[in-house]
Amino acid sequence: MKSLHKAAVAIVVGFLALTCLFSTAANAAVIDGTNDRECLGGTSSADTISGFGAPDRIYGFDGADTVYGGPGNDSGSYSSCTEGIGGIGPDPIVFVLSGGAGNDEVYGGPGNDRIYGEGGSDDLYGNDDNDQIFAHGDGVRDEVYGNAGYDVCYVNSVDSVQGCEEVNIL
Repeated sequence: MKSLHKAAVAIVVGFLALTCLFSTAANAAVIDGTNDRECLGGTSSADTISGFGAPDRIYGFDGADTVYGGPGNDSGSYSSCTEGIGGIGPDPIVFVLSGGAGNDEVYGGPGNDRIYGEGGSDDLYGNDDNDQIFAHGDGVRDEVYGNAGYDVCYVNSVDSVQGCEEVNIL
């Protein structure tokens, strides 16, 4: 992987200002956030994106990305992805993460998470606390791991499920 080349863009919504760091690298990048509120964006390749202590907004874009939110109150947008998107990690409150159409790895954190696998063969990991994990009902095998807490998992008949206290077949 190449080191990060990034461009900063200031975005103001109401009274909330975010500094957005988007990679300008041509190939995959490793993108690490700071302790400030920010948004982070990857490349069209397979990136590793890590938030930090503040609330982050994370955009993986195309490519089979792995995304970790960090301990802040994070969110992400992956609706334009066609090949895959990673997951976002530790979050102290209910967090919603939706993967893209490809083969994703989605990691919840030590809070109550809501994780959506979307299409493709996904590895979906809850973590501590009470998570809701939704494997996409597309007939493709997903690996779903609830882990600690009371986890409710929504899967199809071909998915592998471990550590879920409640399993619902889609």
